[in-house]
Amino acid sequence: MPAKKTKETETVQSLESFAPLDITTRDIRTAVLMLDSTEDILIAQVCEAIYKYSSFSDANRIELLSLDLLSKLVSKLKSPEKAIRAHAAMCMGSLSAVSEGRRAIGELDCFQQLTCLLVEEEEIITKEAVTLLFSHLAFSFSSKLKIHESGAIDKLIKLMTLPNADIQRNVIKTFSLLLECHQARNSLLESNGIPPVVELLQSEYAIIQELSLITLSHCTRDAKVRTALREVGGLTPLVAFIGNPEVSDLHVHALRVLSHCLEEMESLEQIQSSGLLESLLEHIGNATLPEVKQFAAEALCRACKSAPARRLFYEQGAVKVLVGLVGDDNPRVCIAGCHALAALTQLSMAKEQLGHEEIGGLGVLVSVLSRDSQEQEGEVKESTLSALFEATLESSQNKSKVSGDLRGLEVLIPLLSHSRSPVQAKTAAVLENFSLIEGYRLDILQLGVVKIMIEELSSTDKKVRAGFCRLLACLSTELLTATHLVTHQGYNKLVQLLIDPEAEVRKAAGWVVSVLVSKPDSARDLCGCGCLQILQEVEESSELRSIFSSRALEGLLSTNLVAKFWTIGRLGEWDSIEDGFYEVGSSSHSVEFRSLEELSKLPLSDKLTAVCVNSRAEEKEVPVVEEKKEETLAKERSKSRKGADSQTEKKSSKKSSKVDKELKEEEEVPSEPSEPVFSIPTDQPLQEMVPEVISFARSAENSRETVRYIAKLVSDQMGGEVEKSSLGSFDYHLHLSQLKYNRQSNLLPIGLIRQGFFQHRALLFKFLSDQTGIRSTLVRGEYGRAWNEVMLPDPSPDPTLTVPSRPYVVDLFHEPGRLMRQGSPQASLYQHI
Repeated sequence: MPAKKTKETETVQSLESFAPLDITTRDIRTAVLMLDSTEDILIAQVCEAIYKYSSFSDANRIELLSLDLLSKLVSKLKSPEKAIRAHAAMCMGSLSAVSEGRRAIGELDCFQQLTCLLVEEEEIITKEAVTLLFSHLAFSFSSKLKIHESGAIDKLIKLMTLPNADIQRNVIKTFSLLLECHQARNSLLESNGIPPVVELLQSEYAIIQELSLITLSHCTRDAKVRTALREVGGLTPLVAFIGNPEVSDLHVHALRVLSHCLEEMESLEQIQSSGLLESLLEHIGNATLPEVKQFAAEALCRACKSAPARRLFYEQGAVKVLVGLVGDDNPRVCIAGCHALAALTQLSMAKEQLGHEEIGGLGVLVSVLSRDSQEQEGEVKESTLSALFEATLESSQNKSKVSGDLRGLEVLIPLLSHSRSPVQAKTAAVLENFSLIEGYRLDILQLGVVKIMIEELSSTDKKVRAGFCRLLACLSTELLTATHLVTHQGYNKLVQLLIDPEAEVRKAAGWVVSVLVSKPDSARDLCGCGCLQILQEVEESSELRSIFSSRALEGLLSTNLVAKFWTIGRLGEWDSIEDGFYEVGSSSHSVEFRSLEELSKLPLSDKLTAVCVNSRAEEKEVPVVEEKKEETLAKERSKSRKGADSQTEKKSSKKSSKVDKELKEEEEVPSEPSEPVFSIPTDQPLQEMVPEVISFARSAENSRETVRYIAKLVSDQMGGEVEKSSLGSFDYHLHLSQLKYNRQSNLLPIGLIRQGFFQHRALLFKFLSDQTGIRSTLVRGEYGRAWNEVMLPDPSPDPTLTVPSRPYVVDLFHEPGRLMRQGSPQASLYQHI
């Protein structure tokens, strides 16, 4: 019989085994402490409760983070119980919704443990929680690297194929962030992750489609990924996606992906061969959202970088589509369309099609330039000018349409003074296209372009200064340009640009000057503005010198022989001296180069003597003044009439009528009293010498006789033969001073000089020999020395033989008429003291 249980026995048994206890707590700190329990059921319940608490608000999440919850949750990720692992991952995913949580988790060594929870054996809820956590952590660059290094890429790719929308969304969002790093893009490609991403484009959830497109946009930056996308047929669903109006808000992302792919000709050819290119352009043309139109134009612009791509787009009718985008009222769409059109019209056939009436592209461009008070007006005009530049480049047909019925020049000229510098520079580039054709230059000039450019040459933008100079260089072939430069005082500003800090501007300014100096009047005006001195300084500087400045200096000197002789002290045998020439010494002695008129106004000075040449009779004196405007305009009118072809006859008549009107207005303006016109002093002795030497040259047997005759004539005119021993007593200075005093002028006609030194005799010989057709040089030496060299053949007993010519120095001082072979001791003694 069993012993009877007593009260004491029951008490002992109750102490040996603890009965189940239901615990209720309202303090979250107590719940966190319970995670240290060894009972799995309790831990699971606590994790679930903590998850619900953290999901309520960000404040709750931050409170939990302060309780050192994360370290406890990470330890539970290794629990053998699936429920505990799932709830721990869910809690961490909830905490990662705040930046403090993401930062704290990113600093923990838990990424490898999280990746292990993505295996097939784990519960769906666990995978969902981990992928959500990764989608939060992937915002941080350091966390991106840790996720990649944990080997999660392969497991995430497999999860994309699960029929669970939440997991798909979390995974694709994670990839959309991870693939900003190129290492992750390589891993995605190596793990064959492109097909699953493309497959998600068919998802019924817009958020998954959007994230898939963002992911593809990131990864298609790499050429290898673009190749893989093309090989798996990913371009077809992309084009179809753009054609689906139900997802129009996602078309921007799809176009961004396509813009990357279309950079490669292989992708473009694949789309074209499958007929998708035409569909793509049709979808773009039918788009209604401004953002879609903008990105479509940007995609086409990127695709048109190569000539074969431009040809494919042209053949599929892209010109018409882009013209529609250019004419869009949305400024961003218009800007993007203009950039794409500028790229496409680099193809000559597209350029030609743009000008067709049924396309109307040129009219749209001019119309956009005419718009006022619009949003982003400056950017719109800038991009439109880029498109118009390409449209008119090497296209006479488009130039004719723009300048004709569209009256585009009248729209372009005011833009030269636009408040936005890029607009000014691009306008100048467009007008430069027109100015390359003679028929349009006068049109541009008559619209007052020179005055506007002169005012803007002081712009702070180097592109504006350089662009205006290039346009001015093209226009400077017309005589009217020089007239306007004088009228609006543009030479001074132009000359200063020769020493501009920017090399591009200096080159452009040198180009203008090199064109202008081909006209004697312009060369003279430029010298009056100090151009010669500045060009000399530029030529001596290796930093400032350019091929354009060298050509400008060379052209200035070849056109203005006075400046040439003043600068280098030598005139070649083909430099023929004419009336109006004067000699004032060398540049080393004269600080500033001055015109003869300026020299005539200087006070009488013993240190200044300007010997001038004028063989004209008094009634035919040579005026050193600017050509009258009426004469200039008349010449331009005549030139425009002669230069017009069959296509521009109507335009030429308009030009002439404008010039006639301008002449009439000039005549109606009452003339103001003008200053006396300066003219070179007459020189009666020289007038008598010229016909004398010409007459002798005609009757002389050979050039030697003429050279000797001129040499003796010069010597007799200027004091006769002087022996070397008497050279020191030949006082010509007193004679010149007396002449200047009698005339009260620093200007001396060369024929009045009766006691001339080497430089005076050499100058007179050069002038007279040029009148007879005998080519001679004029060379300045030191200490007043100067001489002439002539090319003469040696005497030959057989007149049928052709004897080569040799250079001879002509003696004008000691034995007038003596010819000394160049380089001989006698010639050297004559040339030097």
